[in-house]
Amino acid sequence: MVAQTSTSRHHRASVVGVTCGRHRAILGEWAASKISCAGSGRRAACWQLPARLVSRSGGDVQRVCKPVADGDVLRDLLLAENPSTVIEIGLAYGSSALAIAEALAAAGPNEARHVIVDAYQKQFHGSGWAAIVGAGLAGLCSLVQERSQIVLPRLLDDGFVADAAFVDGSHIFHNVFVDLFYLRELVRPGGLVILDDCSYP
Repeated sequence: MVAQTSTSRHHRASVVGVTCGRHRAILGEWAASKISCAGSGRRAACWQLPARLVSRSGGDVQRVCKPVADGDVLRDLLLAENPSTVIEIGLAYGSSALAIAEALAAAGPNEARHVIVDAYQKQFHGSGWAAIVGAGLAGLCSLVQERSQIVLPRLLDDGFVADAAFVDGSHIFHNVFVDLFYLRELVRPGGLVILDDCSYP
């Protein structure tokens, strides 16, 4: 589910599939290499666990990682909006983070910023962050290993502003409610808030 933020009290949005072919044509060499690296790393994480990563249990990577097609939609949606700053709630094995990084790489080496909030990366044996480092994206991304319900109010107090947000952390109603409350304030008017697993009760 995608919500487009606005200054009005009521706002609605729809999911739109877009292609990134025209964006790739205008990317510089740095961005193209980062997109290629992030994309191949994301696909490897989705289909087989790289030797350097450790799964929590058998089949966990395939259950938790975004399918390749979902990652492509996330990447293309962000490419269409051309964000320079994205905040992501939840990292796990890093498949969505790599999809986001594919889009952010288009902003260039000095402009893009990807803030990832995940208090439970240790439960994934650091696999998500290892995937980001392995893709050469550690300079673009930063990981805050605290609960989002604690981090987001602090970011708001610090004056942080994002162009988009991706929410795939806690699946408990009250935690997601708090995340969305603060993301509504943190994401600029007209920006995007994208939810995963929005069919959960």
